[in-house]
Amino acid sequence: MNLLKESLELAIHFYIQEIKTGKRQILAEEQLKEFAELMASQGDAILFKEKPGKNRLGTAKMFNVFAESIANLAFYPGGVEIFGLKFEEEEKE
Repeated sequence: MNLLKESLELAIHFYIQEIKTGKRQILAEEQLKEFAELMASQGDAILFKEKPGKNRLGTAKMFNVFAESIANLAFYPGGVEIFGLKFEEEEKE
């Protein structure tokens, strides 16, 4: 779990920087809902190495969906906490 936590922390900070510098836009609420649905249906791919397949994103893509979602939630009031890590950024205008 430590490797997942450390990898996730690094990826989240990467996505936050991308948002701050304008390389990425903050995802719309609808996109975040879609990501949440993906996590609910395919999130196990993060824990069990999977290759992309029919209707499955695979481990790497699901990890990035998860990290990007958390990074976006960091810009919402109050931020987000996961695995004992707190991510909170000022709302981007």
